[in-house]
Amino acid sequence: MRKLLILLLVFAPLWAQNISIHHLRTNAEKFPQEVHSTVMALDQNDEPLQSLRAANFKIKFGGVDVDSIYGVNTFGSSGQGLSILVNVDVSGSMGGKPLDNVKSGLLSFIDEKRPQDEICIMAFSEKAEVVCDFTTDTELLRKSIKDLKVWSGDTSLYYAIHKGLDHLGSKKPKHEGRYMILFSDGKEENPAEAYTLEAALEKARGKNLPIFSVGYTKVEKQFLQYMERIADETGGSYYHAPSPESLNQHFSKVQRQILGAWVLSYPVFALAGDGTLKELNITLQMGENSASLPRPAEVLVPVADKIEPGDISENGKIPLWVFLIIAFAVLLGIGLLLFFLNQGKKKRLAEEQRRQEEEERRHREELARQEDLRRAEEERNRLEQTRREEEAHIQREQQPQDRDRTVILGPGGAVPQSQAAELDMEVIYGTEQGRSFRVGAEGASIGRAAGNTILLNDQVVSSKHAKIYWSDGQFFIEDLDSMNGTYVNGQRVTISRIDKGSVFKIGSNEGKFHIN
Repeated sequence: MRKLLILLLVFAPLWAQNISIHHLRTNAEKFPQEVHSTVMALDQNDEPLQSLRAANFKIKFGGVDVDSIYGVNTFGSSGQGLSILVNVDVSGSMGGKPLDNVKSGLLSFIDEKRPQDEICIMAFSEKAEVVCDFTTDTELLRKSIKDLKVWSGDTSLYYAIHKGLDHLGSKKPKHEGRYMILFSDGKEENPAEAYTLEAALEKARGKNLPIFSVGYTKVEKQFLQYMERIADETGGSYYHAPSPESLNQHFSKVQRQILGAWVLSYPVFALAGDGTLKELNITLQMGENSASLPRPAEVLVPVADKIEPGDISENGKIPLWVFLIIAFAVLLGIGLLLFFLNQGKKKRLAEEQRRQEEEERRHREELARQEDLRRAEEERNRLEQTRREEEAHIQREQQPQDRDRTVILGPGGAVPQSQAAELDMEVIYGTEQGRSFRVGAEGASIGRAAGNTILLNDQVVSSKHAKIYWSDGQFFIEDLDSMNGTYVNGQRVTISRIDKGSVFKIGSNEGKFHIN
């Protein structure tokens, strides 16, 4: 019993040291007078620590110890809004219950957001698209989440991260606090040299955009290690959600972590700004327990002269005598302030109205886009039906006099052999160099996946890339929303007529059409 007590006394301090600190972002625009670093300080349950003070933090900036931390506040207490991009995997592996559970967790997450927080929903499979841009409209967000469906194609995880970071780092979000929540099974099925994990991590760190990742899978769990690495190396947190209940818990925890993040405000003395990256180290001290950043953060500082403690007051602000001068100037200008106050109010109301109109315009454009897609699909179906009816009519007219002639039947209807149209798709360069594919009036599908009429073994060709069809006595080629496009005579096309001698480029394969 005595030995057991001794072991408990020896190892108890080690067991208690389950605190951690993670760097989210640092604003050094006003270096060296004002630097603001946002960090997550978490306990052993990954919950944000409460009631921290300046004495709990030690900062070293560019090799210089920071002795004056004049501001220690949580992000939630500041009242500032957040801009959060939710990146959701909707590939085939997420079909059924997994996607339903994700949607349920996201709906709870949306319901718990603050009025000032704006959220963007991005979905990805082989491609990545914004399905709802940044908005504070809870009902619009809920509708966008409920409308999420599984998309065909392979999973392009790294491409989706790049696209999400570009959108999150653009002028679309209006808040400084910007974060990505990534939801996927971690499996990359469509690797490309232009979009790699290393490049995505470097972009996230360079833009100060933390990624909080949530992994959900019951098979191939080895891929979740990439999700964990994405969070660890960008300052976010990773959670594995094997069940709907844990998924809801993790979404709530991520929200608590972000709002419970600490903003540290401090000046940096005796260090000039030279326009280069400086290393930032922050240590969290709580009693006998301490934790440091997993790796030093890199902060870009502007060109600026160094300052000394006498240049600013102890709380990191301008000295009192400067405030007296400023106060005198304010008194002189108070009349102008009152005069412009009413105009300022009008401008704010006009700006708010402009924002609302902009959100409504975006919503209308999205509805119009969906309506255009629906009408285009109806028009294609109508043309196909017309073609079939015309072919059937021709067949009926020729039957009395051509009973002894051979008729070739295809999926599009009956076409007399004497009038059958054919083209040859000759590949001159690329993975299928030297091959020629013959296409009749029944048409053909082109792609990388099995099941296509023309199978191109090319990594830059989409699973279902394009199709060739016969209509109104002519051949046409139509792009099927491929990632890298379909080119005819040097132009990227959506639908194009194929003329005799037309040249094509699909992925890395190039060649010429021959109409027989």
